[in-house]
Amino acid sequence: MTYALNPLFNYSRSVQALSVNGKRTDIKREDMLAVADKYTIKNARNIIQEVVAAMDFWHHAASDLRLPPGIVDSIRKSFVTL
Repeated sequence: MTYALNPLFNYSRSVQALSVNGKRTDIKREDMLAVADKYTIKNARNIIQEVVAAMDFWHHAASDLRLPPGIVDSIRKSFVTL
């Protein structure tokens, strides 16, 4: 998964937005695992856990990249822990 180019735009209402298991909002771990099963992605549970753990390093990484604080906070607020 990647983050949208413009974090200030509400992609959940756009027909061109990424969907997971047919959903654009309220995506749960079960949805991610259903997609992983459909495309035979091995170790999906471990991959999800690694991504969740990496979310803790967001502010540090964003700071290193000198991203604008408003954008950093906007992106962080949209994180969903599965």
